[in-house]
Amino acid sequence: GKVSGLSVLTTSGDPGATPVVRLRGITTLNDNNPIVVIDGVISDVGAMNLLNANDIESVEVLKDASSTAIYGSRGAAGVIIVTTKRGSSLENSIAVSLDQSFESVANQVGVMNGREFATYINEITPGSFNNIDILPDTDWQDLIFQDFAPITNANLSASGATDQARYYLGLGYFGQGGIIPKSGLDRLTAKINSGYDLTKNVRFGLDLSIALTDKDNTPGVVNTALRAWP
Repeated sequence: GKVSGLSVLTTSGDPGATPVVRLRGITTLNDNNPIVVIDGVISDVGAMNLLNANDIESVEVLKDASSTAIYGSRGAAGVIIVTTKRGSSLENSIAVSLDQSFESVANQVGVMNGREFATYINEITPGSFNNIDILPDTDWQDLIFQDFAPITNANLSASGATDQARYYLGLGYFGQGGIIPKSGLDRLTAKINSGYDLTKNVRFGLDLSIALTDKDNTPGVVNTALRAWP
């Protein structure tokens, strides 16, 4: 709601699914996704999966033609600038956070029960079912969805600085259990930002992002359950 025209949609319920980002609408040529600039490095939206949200200092969105012109044709769909945290205070600091939540299906798709489905089939092929009152009645969604799938987000960060050096270290774990069994996401991230002033005019440093992801999904299960006979 803070950026007019910015749309972030998740087109899949798979844990860790990459969202679709639209900033300057849909064009007829090339890619509709905006580019992402992370600490000066130009990449695509998928690179955001390398970052832990806890390590992000600020996010700026460029959508005007004049502001995106410095990126050339690559910025035609907009630019998202991400700046990660760095050590700035002369005192060392450590931050720890832990979030635990649960998710479940809010609304299931309405489907026919056994009697309604048999009546429908008899309209197409008369005589398929003789006694529709004794047929089984199964909503397969009740069997494939599980309630209270856990979501865990744990973060540890340390930062500090001296007169010549500064550092930031962030470690994060994100675990999302899918609402369908045998689906889920486990992601470990590490972020290191360091800098050292060799002289008044010379500075060097290291910016490093690491992400280890283990993802399982169950493609086609929901569609199969909706089409299965009750």
